[in-house]
Amino acid sequence: MQEKDITDIIYRYKTGTASEQDKAFLESWYLQHQDQEEFRYELDSRLEDAEEIWGNLQKQSRKTKRFAAWPAVAAAVFVVVFGAAYLFVQQREGLNPFKQIAAQDVAPGGNKAILTLADGTKVSLTDAKKGEIADQAGVVLEKGEEGQIVYAVPAHEKTLKSIEFNTIETPRGGQFQIHLPDGSKIWLNAASSLKYPVCFEGAKERKVELKGEAYFEIAKDKTKPFIVESQSQSVKVLGTHFNINAYTDEASVKTTLLEGSIQVSSGLVTQQIRPGQQAILTNQHFNIISVDGQEATAWKKGNFEFDNADIQAVMRQLSRWYDIQVIYIGEIPKLHYSGCLPRNSNISVVLNMLKETGKINFKLDKKTITVSK
Repeated sequence: MQEKDITDIIYRYKTGTASEQDKAFLESWYLQHQDQEEFRYELDSRLEDAEEIWGNLQKQSRKTKRFAAWPAVAAAVFVVVFGAAYLFVQQREGLNPFKQIAAQDVAPGGNKAILTLADGTKVSLTDAKKGEIADQAGVVLEKGEEGQIVYAVPAHEKTLKSIEFNTIETPRGGQFQIHLPDGSKIWLNAASSLKYPVCFEGAKERKVELKGEAYFEIAKDKTKPFIVESQSQSVKVLGTHFNINAYTDEASVKTTLLEGSIQVSSGLVTQQIRPGQQAILTNQHFNIISVDGQEATAWKKGNFEFDNADIQAVMRQLSRWYDIQVIYIGEIPKLHYSGCLPRNSNISVVLNMLKETGKINFKLDKKTITVSK
């Protein structure tokens, strides 16, 4: 984030045109840096009326502080709006508030994946250049403008030579997007895989197999239902937007619907869910709850978002995205976290935000994090 961007946010705050996101960012920024005199001097020297703004933020922070007092009753609440404040500070030599953990640091994940073709050939999508990658059974596979994989059936191909399957796998610390020939779009989260036919021509249904987590935007086709097979579960749709979290190290499979209608099945049990609902599958039993879809899909938008998540749940997400190992020492406080953190920051930023909530410490050694009281 450039200095001009930060100045614009402060100007909107001062003139009363700031969005709720702008306000939340500035208030959490103040809470984090209010005791750093050197930082305040830097701000004062660059912005007009900085003291007036600082005073207003101080008044607002009193409410936030009371809200953030949950650690005393075994919960910690934080509100962090992306990494703008961190980036601003990082550009000023000697003003890095995260230096205690940042001595060793781990960069965030990125667009990384391996594609296995029907003949067993493996293609690194991370290294592949834009343009055609393969031609399988009359289906052309290309890497698009934004790095995504796009399948297309040329107009002159009236019939497919055979039904072939590809598998795309993201490593820990990776994510990727794929466009299927029916127009459906799929985003894979870290440590996930998707097996799918290269084309759905001639098939009665569009069936894929998922391991891990993915967000689906399925093209409508009333004649061919789209089916996602995952851990102990089957999801059937005609055309809709939804997210499936089916990691094996999580206690349950969570399917969150944002648009349309879907049918979830496990064994002999079938449930229909509506937009704004989440199906939680545990031991072939579904629990349907109402949710804000933002939390389930935050990863796709570049964020971590938690709603009363314990530290173990938080660290599982960090472990997959930063490709790190987590070790717990001693009795860990029963903290619960609600809020938003950026996925595009180094892990030191995230750990320090978590540490600010109190009662917990982190030690980073290469790619291992030790969590202790």
